[in-house]
Amino acid sequence: MPSLTDDALQAREQQVFAVLRELLPRLGPQGLTMDKVAAKVDFSKGTLYNHFRSVEDLLLAFLTAEFKVHQGWFERAALFRGRARERFLALALAAQLADQELGCDEMPPTFIADDQVFAKASAETRERFQEAHRTTFSIFTGVVRDGIAAGDLPSTVSPALVSTAGWSLFMGAAELYRARLIFVGEPPEAFGAATQQMFLHLLDGFGWKPLSTEHDYSATIRRVLQEVFPEEAHKLGLLGGNAR
Repeated sequence: MPSLTDDALQAREQQVFAVLRELLPRLGPQGLTMDKVAAKVDFSKGTLYNHFRSVEDLLLAFLTAEFKVHQGWFERAALFRGRARERFLALALAAQLADQELGCDEMPPTFIADDQVFAKASAETRERFQEAHRTTFSIFTGVVRDGIAAGDLPSTVSPALVSTAGWSLFMGAAELYRARLIFVGEPPEAFGAATQQMFLHLLDGFGWKPLSTEHDYSATIRRVLQEVFPEEAHKLGLLGGNAR
């Protein structure tokens, strides 16, 4: 029997990941089983196990795929024509837009690769996950280094620290919002705008120029939406009369 082509194998994996996007908002990672996934795909449970050794392997592979999709958004944002801090803001906007477009904001709270998932996944899947994370993270640290090189950030600032702080703010706030612990009852648009303001104040704390008191970053946000993500922003109602 001939083996499947790479395209066919990838198509199977994409089908599985689509099932996860359907099941995870309802079940959470704790309620997900290989049986429930197998019931939703058009191939056997045995074939599913040929692709993923366990439900933990599947979850970590799914997160890796999400990292890679987000990476494309970040690569576009990093090319925004502006100063380094504006480009770093563009990266944050890319994360927000990608989450909305991909439905990540519908995932359950604390949906991360916890110790149990990471420990039970295969070594190959763990390495792919870490490599995807390193590649994505390097986009952020690269923009911070550009800010240091331009003299907009002190040379003593750690690019990894700035990137980690920004990432933690967005991910932590999103988890708390989905858990209904902050901005309770506020629509996603209001939460997104508030998160952007927290992000700007965070960068002010690092002394990243121009400070939010010295520059109109709402104009930067509009430019990013118009110049980098016009189709996505229109689809999400963020341009035209709905632009922030």
